[in-house]
Amino acid sequence: MGIVNNHSWNKLEQWSPRLFMLASVFLLAGATNSGLAFLSDTYVFNEWLGIVLELGRLTALLGAVGLSVKVINRNARLGALHRAIGSLAVVFVGWLIGLASLEVAGVLADPIGIIGLFAYVLSVSTFLVAGVGVSFTGAYSRLVGSLLLVNVIALLVVFFGRLFVPLNLVATVVPGIQSLLYLSVGYTLRDWIVTTQQSVAATDTTL
Repeated sequence: MGIVNNHSWNKLEQWSPRLFMLASVFLLAGATNSGLAFLSDTYVFNEWLGIVLELGRLTALLGAVGLSVKVINRNARLGALHRAIGSLAVVFVGWLIGLASLEVAGVLADPIGIIGLFAYVLSVSTFLVAGVGVSFTGAYSRLVGSLLLVNVIALLVVFFGRLFVPLNLVATVVPGIQSLLYLSVGYTLRDWIVTTQQSVAATDTTL
């Protein structure tokens, strides 16, 4: 069972770069939807595309959880915390997406409430622990850790920024920035993994 579980986590780690890139696409689509609603008097905000923003968060969280593989190898406690919080975040955001979809479909009326709050807190915590874990252990490029920590700031701006500026403006600018962050994380991870594999292969050949 342990071997199967490790194989699954390793597969998730391998998919992490692609998951972050996919999250970038989702965030860009959601930001465009919000931006058109904010700038145009004729465009009506598409609530289904609004859910795409949450799909972006879910795929980015899966990518972040995948990074726990090497963090655990460097620091078992920090890596285990990273994986546990991230797994909970994935569950709650997935639950949130399901409820939001039912709301948009007209099946439920405003069902999100406390689930949305838990999803948000766990998401912030996941990216915070992942960013600290990657930066502290050097399990991956420290640029990845820094970008994940910047994403924490972006998530805080999403939550508190709406108190000071129009929500559509926040929902346009911040996801647009996050889209670039996730794209950068994805490409940096991909290049780091390729470089690491080449180094290992070169070492094996020398031996």
